[in-house]
Amino acid sequence: PRENFPPLEAKPAEGDTSPEAVHTARVVNEVSRRMRELLRAHPINAERLAQGKNPANCVLLRGCGELLQVEAFRDRHGFNACMVAPTKCIAGIGACLGIKVLRAEGATGDYHSNLSAKVDAIVEALTTANEDEDGGA
Repeated sequence: PRENFPPLEAKPAEGDTSPEAVHTARVVNEVSRRMRELLRAHPINAERLAQGKNPANCVLLRGCGELLQVEAFRDRHGFNACMVAPTKCIAGIGACLGIKVLRAEGATGDYHSNLSAKVDAIVEALTTANEDEDGGA
């Protein structure tokens, strides 16, 4: 593994000199710098070092972007959709498509995920949607 290398600086995408891209890169770099400072001085890291463990030394910032303008799921398929999205990346895809993003306690996105909670959230959303379409029946 690569150790003791400084983190790379965020830069606008190649060829993008827009004020928004430059601003986003600056913000990402400043947030990253400040998080490294906070982690360096954090008591949990002092404990980890005392135990011979590596300290937490950065927070991974990724996925900076903007909401894409794409055809809504309903417009394309003729009905509404909902989804349980345990991660922000998946929730972002749903948001781009106009899909209602549901929360489910214990939904992790891996094999430890609480499948019962996901099913319950979907059933509740579908039941509520059907009641709304039937005039509250």
